[in-house]
Amino acid sequence: MHAEEMTKLVTVASGEVFAAFVDLRPLSSTTAVVELVRVVPGVQVLVPPGVANGFQGISETSQYVYCFDHEWAPGMPGWSITQLDEQLAIPWPITVDCDDPAQISAKDRSAVPMQDLHASETTS
Repeated sequence: MHAEEMTKLVTVASGEVFAAFVDLRPLSSTTAVVELVRVVPGVQVLVPPGVANGFQGISETSQYVYCFDHEWAPGMPGWSITQLDEQLAIPWPITVDCDDPAQISAKDRSAVPMQDLHASETTS
């Protein structure tokens, strides 16, 4: 689950995805709230800065599309949390094997749970 300091508009050009969105903004009234959306052609989700998104393709093929309010660049500010955080209890429709690099990247395997995300910011 990744969030950047940009607004995103997400949709699919084809297929269907199960999408999860989590507010990572520490001062938001909806911090840690999870929203689930089945995204099909014609459904769009506006994702504000600081809100993480993750998805699984649930049709045979799918094409997930991101539109940004400014260009993405490697190393840009952002946050990530583990998509398998038990506290968030996201009901992913496809089981994820955390040890399978074809299913989850090394970066995502090392992501922290929601409760640890802002810990360093509050203790420094």
